[in-house]
Amino acid sequence: GIAAFVAPRVVNNGVISARLGRVALAGSSRFTLDLAGDGLINFAAGDGVSTGSDETGVTIGAAGKILANSGKIYLSAQDARAVVNAAVRVDGLVSASNSIRNEDGSVTLGTGGAGIVNANSQGLASITGAIEAAGNNGGEVSIRARAISQGGTVAANGLSQGGSVVLNAAGQLSLAGTTSANGELSLGVGGAISYSAGSVLETSSGVTLANGGARGGSISVAVAGNFVSSGTYQANASHSKKGFGGRIDISANDVRLLSANLSAVGSAQGGLVRLGGEFQGGRIPDVAQSYYQDFIGRWGDLTSVNNAQSLFVNDTTNIAVSSSRGKGGTAVMWSDAVTTFLGAIDARGAGGRGQGGAVEISSAADLRQASLVRVLTGS
Repeated sequence: GIAAFVAPRVVNNGVISARLGRVALAGSSRFTLDLAGDGLINFAAGDGVSTGSDETGVTIGAAGKILANSGKIYLSAQDARAVVNAAVRVDGLVSASNSIRNEDGSVTLGTGGAGIVNANSQGLASITGAIEAAGNNGGEVSIRARAISQGGTVAANGLSQGGSVVLNAAGQLSLAGTTSANGELSLGVGGAISYSAGSVLETSSGVTLANGGARGGSISVAVAGNFVSSGTYQANASHSKKGFGGRIDISANDVRLLSANLSAVGSAQGGLVRLGGEFQGGRIPDVAQSYYQDFIGRWGDLTSVNNAQSLFVNDTTNIAVSSSRGKGGTAVMWSDAVTTFLGAIDARGAGGRGQGGAVEISSAADLRQASLVRVLTGS
């Protein structure tokens, strides 16, 4: 069935359930309801909405529960005026789980639509509750807004494979909660998590997980300005014999890791972590060199990573791409201007010649400091 709530201001403090159906909460000054097409709510262009002297703009609140098992949930706040703030706030539980059919759910939060909210919108997506898109292969969570504050739980976990999570903020992305796309079975595969923003500020409570059993997933962070993190990033493989570590890429104009923890470990092979850029800053590699296979060749097709101008890794940051039974992984630290590395890297492999991993700590200009005391690449 269909549950649709449309008004200048919509607040749900109870329970909305649409088993195998669709739930739409929408705020707009004018709207049309489309029961036949894929787009449940069509917003008409119009003047802005003012909901009172103490509130301006279109607001949607979800402090209760919204359940659409094997269905879809849409939360959107749109307005024709660019000067009116739009806000989406999730304080309760938003769930699009796969408890009935083998169809992955999806959750989409946004503060804009094509041709409706332009680049001048000051939209905010604030999460203090839980967003879950579960299924055998995980679901999809996509949050796009002018600014995003993630202080709750965003999960796209699956049994055999993790799903995908996209957080896209034109301005600041604040991370203080848990975001996960895990593949939970012993032979499961981690999913994909992508953060893109103008700037990122992450506290020590921020956790990003793309773990799997047989293979870790991928975590990609692309920031135009500053990336400052004390958080935890994991793309581990937990299988005791067949685990291959995943990939973690973090790029920004200025990358700063302060007591952060990054891990892409696996029993059969450690994973790949790239901070501030690709190997040798993305220069065309010489495939004849002995290091080519360790740093590039064995990883197959790799996505490009923009180079950071500066990279700073403090002395309480830990990076792990180790392997307990096979070959250690690869860690790359790069900047175009200034690199300072004081942290720890574990790229060790199992006992035996050639099982150690590979580490690069470089800068195109100024390698200000590279502490190697706790950089381990041997067996």
